[in-house]
Amino acid sequence: MSVYRHPHVAAVQAAYGTVLRERGASVPEHADRLAAKAAAMVGHPAERTNAARTAVLVEWRNYLPDWIGLDETSALERLQSLGSDALRDTARACWARQFGFADWGALVREQPVYHAGFEDTVDALLDGELDRLRAALAADPLLARSASTLGHKATLLHYAAANGVALWRQQVPGNLLDGVRLLLAAGTDRHAEMQVYGGGHTAHALAASSAHPKAAGVLEALLELLDPAG
Repeated sequence: MSVYRHPHVAAVQAAYGTVLRERGASVPEHADRLAAKAAAMVGHPAERTNAARTAVLVEWRNYLPDWIGLDETSALERLQSLGSDALRDTARACWARQFGFADWGALVREQPVYHAGFEDTVDALLDGELDRLRAALAADPLLARSASTLGHKATLLHYAAANGVALWRQQVPGNLLDGVRLLLAAGTDRHAEMQVYGGGHTAHALAASSAHPKAAGVLEALLELLDPAG
């Protein structure tokens, strides 16, 4: 199955590799592993590559208020000023925000755990594995109306919008529309809102401002499917 990935998304996926899906149960523990990986990629010459460093800085410039708006040169200058503890703290803050929490402290206080079935179903949808998606929905009909245990509380339908969730998951499989149709047939709620960008947003609203479905050539059809008016 062909999958559209913006170069930034592809770079992040390549930089982190399998650790992205090596979740375990505890979200803070997984986020800490991801943060350690990020800090190593930008902080240790033995592990650092230009591509990996660029991938991490893309995340920081997308999710961290103090980094948003920085050009590449300014971001590199700021990066070079950080010691090892500051690198780890910055990486932790970024992953907390990607997971829908205000900061690292908020993530640690809440101590969420992964819903393995939900996360696996998100992977199936975004990888374009429709047989796997269909089987998951049949095995657990509640998944269609479930929300992530992460801070943003995204539903499966929100992940189809490729906006507001972690950058590495903002990809568009070639059969995304068929995946969305499966979710709708299983009873997913077009009106459900995830908490991102300072408020609650439907999948339709997020898709409308997402560059990824547009670049993949499916935006108009996706918006029709996601329209809360049905």
